[in-house]
Amino acid sequence: MFCIYLFSDQNGLPIYVGKAKCFKNRISQHYRDRFKYKSWFYNWLNKQIREEIPFYIDVLEEVNENNWKEKERYWIKHIKDNGYNLTNMTDGGDGNNNQIFSKETIEKRSEKIRNKPRSKETREAISRKHKGKKLSEETKRKLSEINKGKPCLESTKIKLSKPIKQYTIDGIFIKEFISLTEASKELGCRKSSLTNAINRNKKSTFKGFVWKYN
Repeated sequence: MFCIYLFSDQNGLPIYVGKAKCFKNRISQHYRDRFKYKSWFYNWLNKQIREEIPFYIDVLEEVNENNWKEKERYWIKHIKDNGYNLTNMTDGGDGNNNQIFSKETIEKRSEKIRNKPRSKETREAISRKHKGKKLSEETKRKLSEINKGKPCLESTKIKLSKPIKQYTIDGIFIKEFISLTEASKELGCRKSSLTNAINRNKKSTFKGFVWKYN
């Protein structure tokens, strides 16, 4: 059954709130995971079992697929609002959002995925998640330091480039260049000169032609 459950110590003080699709299986998983993860909750659980200290596991409420996130957030907030310090590292209902990992855990996770190609579905999911987000100046600075000195792939250069179109003074299309760099090379001029011509006026010419971004 779907449910929200609570671990409590021998005095009945709340320790951890969780959600289970199958209560019995989820509790069994906690018992296995206590050897796998280092966190406040699993350190506590290990101690209780190792030193044979009694503790309780209770079902707070039966829930379903549609409302478990809301209910888990409610119970965590409700218990904390009543003055109890839970070992939960999230606000509930949000997977690993706001979770705090040790440096050791972060390094282990990084090692598992480092240099491994991501599937198309994973790349698209990551793209959707970050679409529309504005990077802070600190993040921009860090990304700049990380990528400094790294060669840029030709495929990346093409993706980042703006195609340039060449027209006669009468507006007849002549040719399209994949980038400002390609156009300036063929013309034998500086990119800045061509850029200035494009940005000045839609009808301004350079080398006897009208130039526009596609």
